[in-house]
Amino acid sequence: MKYSCFVLPLPRDKGYEFIILQFAGHEVHFTSLVNYQVRLKGYLYPSSY
Repeated sequence: MKYSCFVLPLPRDKGYEFIILQFAGHEVHFTSLVNYQVRLKGYLYPSSY
């Protein structure tokens, strides 16, 4: 699949919440953009573990 990740803007009371979708075969994985960014920076899983 050429593009397996998508960002969806979901309207909220004050602005938008962005959701990341990733397709893997017949599965779809999703998380909020904020959680994805935190994970990329290593805050949830520091390299010292």
